[in-house]
Amino acid sequence: MLVREARSRRADELLPVLRREMREWYVPGSDPGLCVADHVSEAVTAFGQRAQR
Repeated sequence: MLVREARSRRADELLPVLRREMREWYVPGSDPGLCVADHVSEAVTAFGQRAQR
């Protein structure tokens, strides 16, 4: 499933798909995380962008 297709999915449908995909791409020693929300504040978005750098 593409991320853009996920916008119309409910979280309970989306989470198993995302978990499976994350497990397939998991790199030993990494610390992946997953968060699914229907609304994210600008402050949380900014934090996530800073954390990627």
